Amino acid sequence: MEQIFNLIESECGVDKERLTLNTDVFGELGIEGDDFSALIESYASSFSVNMDDYLWYFHSNDEGINVWSFLFKPPNKKVNRIAVTPKILLDFANSKRWGFEYPSHNKPKNRRDLTYSNLFWSVIVLGIYLLARYT
Repeated sequence: MEQIFNLIESECGVDKERLTLNTDVFGELGIEGDDFSALIESYASSFSVNMDDYLWYFHSNDEGINVWSFLFKPPNKKVNRIAVTPKILLDFANSKRWGFEYPSHNKPKNRRDLTYSNLFWSVIVLGIYLLARYT
């Protein structure tokens, strides 16, 4: 358990004195988006955990501003979140496999929310460029 606490402390800057076996790293500590992804990647590497069955959107949210999420829900808004705790990380490290049995759901095939968001920002940047160039 000490190694799991040390990993969370070093990767996320969380004082390990705040950690318990059942601390929800997303919900209680606010580790989300890219920070959550970096923690999970480092965890998998450090403890040689097979992450083939890992589905990020059950545990954290996206990073950044997604202007189209009000029309097209991102994957994490289509499922109920499942907490990740140090105890769970320890159990999966010991078994060497990400072991959640996720509820039945439709796995995302594409991300229309991101496609339209990227298009939106591209048009904004292009518009600014054209205005600067031709005015």
